[in-house]
Amino acid sequence: MPTVFGQSAWRGVHGACAWRLCKWPSYGLVALLLTGACAGPRGAVRQALYARDYVRALAAYDELAEIEGHDDVVLGDVARLYLTGEVRADEARSRAAVLQLRMLGRPGQAALRRAVEEEFPGIGRALALKALVDLGDESYVDALRAYVEASEPALRALGLSALSSNDRALARFVEDDAPEVRRAAALRYGDGRDEDALPRLLALARDDPSSRVREGATRVLGSFGEDVSAALVLRLSDPDAGVRLAAARSLLRADPAAARRLLPSWLSSPPTRSSIEVARVGILRSQPRAPRREADFGTRELVAQAPFLDAPQRDEAREHLFRALEGSDEARRMQAAIALVSLRSFERERIVRMVAVEEHDAVRFQLARALEDTFADQAHEVMRAFLDGPATMVRLQAAATLSEEDEERALVVLEETLAGDGPSVFRQVAARALGRRGHRYAELRRYLDDRDPLVRIQAAGALASASSFPRL
Repeated sequence: MPTVFGQSAWRGVHGACAWRLCKWPSYGLVALLLTGACAGPRGAVRQALYARDYVRALAAYDELAEIEGHDDVVLGDVARLYLTGEVRADEARSRAAVLQLRMLGRPGQAALRRAVEEEFPGIGRALALKALVDLGDESYVDALRAYVEASEPALRALGLSALSSNDRALARFVEDDAPEVRRAAALRYGDGRDEDALPRLLALARDDPSSRVREGATRVLGSFGEDVSAALVLRLSDPDAGVRLAAARSLLRADPAAARRLLPSWLSSPPTRSSIEVARVGILRSQPRAPRREADFGTRELVAQAPFLDAPQRDEAREHLFRALEGSDEARRMQAAIALVSLRSFERERIVRMVAVEEHDAVRFQLARALEDTFADQAHEVMRAFLDGPATMVRLQAAATLSEEDEERALVVLEETLAGDGPSVFRQVAARALGRRGHRYAELRRYLDDRDPLVRIQAAGALASASSFPRL
């Protein structure tokens, strides 16, 4: 052993090489035996991972960490194993675990594949199959499609996501007894423009007793172009606000000219969810931006999009948003503030003045977010003021945002929230934020033992993400 390295340094180099040999068993058992690569604590972790024994893998990792220090790559593999097991848990836990693995992209696919190798009761396997299909692995389409015959509506709805938009089997599911199945069938039609589906979608959007189904069908109608503009205008009068919002969005997509004709009535009325969204999208589509490729022209030339609104209409839309912000309805004020976040370099000086007098914390935070691009110092100063306030979601959101800038006080707030006994959702947000960009993932290890399984899942997702996408 070269003495120049020293014992601990040599152990680290040898351990790193051994871990990579053990990670890819295709090098062969003989090579491993000859090199002794899987000996020691790293080998113990690898053997436990190979056996899919999470408890043993975590204990072996703790032993490894005591000897060699924290290793985010090894701990990330242990975290993925934990998430794989949680796919088999109850619905809330399986949904959370599948979401974490799906967000990992390709690094999470291997864990999802292991999770679906065997059938097991519950919704977890169908969720994992859908995640794999959504990530582009078409080899699991048939297995997912089989769930369309399941007795549980949630499973049938997931199975429908494997059907193509022109699959004639969809017709019977738009008449299913379960609203979630009818909605899933309607949404599948959105992947194409099957004219045979149009009468069914129009009927669902108009007549279905479930507002969720009407909203889904109305959203899909936006892909059918000007032929459905009259039907979408009628949906603007639906008794449900969510359907009206979907109708406004679909009309903007299907027939922009019709949407422009309705603009004066939208913008001259008191702000609603639909009118705020129309104002936001209209401004967004009218802001200067780089030309884009327009597939509909059948050419590879770059074409510039014409502005959706002319200058006077943009002014009207802008004033409509600020009128919503100055109103008394907190939900509308919040929506308008969030709309401003999506409008880059838009009326920043005016927003600065509004932040100074805004009293509602959630609205004030969103206005600060809207300033981040051009007035980052002012925006972050507003957010810092929340850190010393009461334990609210706004305070936690501010801490999560500031942690991206490596602000120590923000990281301390996240740690205190995670270590405390506050609401589960607060602790879940803190766990995920602490793992973002590699923050504090060594300390997150102890939350794999947390009393709250959803906190454990968020901690595992953060650790898996940190090891898959290391901070640059």
